[in-house]
Amino acid sequence: MEGDYETGIGAEKEPALYARGYSMGHMRNRNEFLVAKAMEEVIPEYSPICECAMCVEDIFALSLNSLPAKYQHSMSIDIHKKATYEEVCKKVKESVELVRKKPKHT
Repeated sequence: MEGDYETGIGAEKEPALYARGYSMGHMRNRNEFLVAKAMEEVIPEYSPICECAMCVEDIFALSLNSLPAKYQHSMSIDIHKKATYEEVCKKVKESVELVRKKPKHT
């Protein structure tokens, strides 16, 4: 296990995540997909806006951090209330506004 790596964010590699000998690399926050989809729809509404990797990743992270975490593996029973697409779009818009006002690269 030690020394194993899984693909991380961007071109970087992060150590593989294990708990009690089992890989946790397949676990995903189900909201990641909704946020990514909403970003494709929302960001063009704010043109012109910086779309460098740092700004886009900041929007993604801020949006996810403002929603309840929804981690699940493929065999999980889904008993939690999902965020609606409208809620996700609202959080993405709020995140776009924050990053637009205070981008990290300036």
